[in-house]
Amino acid sequence: GDCGWYGGFAFANDDTGVFASADGCNTNWYRTFDGGTSWNAITVDSICWQPLAIPGTQTYFADTYFGAVLRTDDSWNTYRVVSHLPPMPTDLPDIGGEGGNTGCIRGDLNNLVIQAGENCYRSTDQGITWQSLCGPDTVGVFHGDRFYARGNLIFCSSYIASTGVGTLWMLNVDSMQNFNSTINEQFPDGSKRTSVSAGSDVTVN
Repeated sequence: GDCGWYGGFAFANDDTGVFASADGCNTNWYRTFDGGTSWNAITVDSICWQPLAIPGTQTYFADTYFGAVLRTDDSWNTYRVVSHLPPMPTDLPDIGGEGGNTGCIRGDLNNLVIQAGENCYRSTDQGITWQSLCGPDTVGVFHGDRFYARGNLIFCSSYIASTGVGTLWMLNVDSMQNFNSTINEQFPDGSKRTSVSAGSDVTVN
């Protein structure tokens, strides 16, 4: 039919994990306590491409398609909305003007990262507040169901709608300031530039 399948796994240890599944029409999450031998349906009424498990705990995070950030501390017996991302653009090429995002969250309790719309967002307070790390990209949008983050590096892709060309990005959060979407010019040599006021702390890598 018209419903596409989406889903991602997240395991907090060898035995306990969750599968966030949605077929575009229905939301079906499943949980295992025996390393994936058996799975039981759980009620999480939200589409998420890729949840995040904090290893060795019962804490998980999820970024929903429409920008709500969820947290559970009891392996999805209960959960709560801890924040909302800024509204997503309504003209992204792959979501039919619905204003969604990738629904993928990476990181740990000290650094959470979400790729959404034309921005990557980072939280250092366990998902309560978010800062833009990069974007908007004036020639395209960050695009794709998945991205990867490890340590201080974030790898993601952008898509230039006018040409159909994709590009890959690597962001080093240790060498970036949290600009509020002011890094918005890309030059032919691939560099990006912004202006800062006198007295601002700037790190150059």
